[in-house]
Amino acid sequence: MIALLVDGPLTFRPNQLVELLNSLDEAHRWTHTRPDLDGDDAAITDDTLGLICEGPHGGIMTVMDLGQPLDAGLVEEARVRSWWYGEADRAAGHRKHWVIAGGRAEGWEAAVLRAKVSTLVAAMLIRDNPSIVAVWNGVNGTLFTPDSVVQDLGFVARGQVPVMFWIFNALHDLTDGNVSMSTGGLAPFLGYELEFWNAPRSKEVVVEQLNGVLNYLLAMGPIIQSGQTIGMSGGAETLRCDFGPSRTERNAPTTALQLTFVDGPAAAKPKPSFLGKLFGRA
Repeated sequence: MIALLVDGPLTFRPNQLVELLNSLDEAHRWTHTRPDLDGDDAAITDDTLGLICEGPHGGIMTVMDLGQPLDAGLVEEARVRSWWYGEADRAAGHRKHWVIAGGRAEGWEAAVLRAKVSTLVAAMLIRDNPSIVAVWNGVNGTLFTPDSVVQDLGFVARGQVPVMFWIFNALHDLTDGNVSMSTGGLAPFLGYELEFWNAPRSKEVVVEQLNGVLNYLLAMGPIIQSGQTIGMSGGAETLRCDFGPSRTERNAPTTALQLTFVDGPAAAKPKPSFLGKLFGRA
């Protein structure tokens, strides 16, 4: 679920939203719950709207005015968590919030579709409504500026999930040669999170590897099995994959895919990699 925090009125054009969704999503057919507005591209509404998706991962997405501010505790918790966010006063001063949520289909492909559609709808509403002062992502409890969400349209147009918006990276230790990071928000897509612990690399290399694995899994689904490797078999940046309980504090018991450089701590001899040249190395 996404919440748009606003300090004034919000309106949007249902037919333009549906037209854009159909142009970007060839696998589904999109309509909306206001047939009285059909045929008029300029038609505007400020009411709750359902976006109906017919197809293999169908369901309904809802754009809804909740008429009151988002809980102050959730806003503050997200502000503290969002180390990149610098507009705390704007978020705290919002007057009410709209939510973008829904979808009934299960599986990673349906979750990816919901993420892309939610991002697209949020960005289009932001473009037409300067009253939107902040965007709260309820999947990982983070805050973003409206401009940053609009910029994420580029990822959606390329068929990708905007990773920074949907997946939170906890930076446990950024000491070069002993880097530890973990994700939050990936489990709703794949059923597990990713973790690096005491990686014997620079933080830049670990971030690159983590983002590469994230993008690959969001594109291909949860296909990795415990004991397999990612990257060139035996190469310097080959990662061993092992499933187990998460090693960081979370709100509920969580499975994590532990990523270990094959020459890192406690690395076992890697099995042949079925993913091959994942990161495009020769």
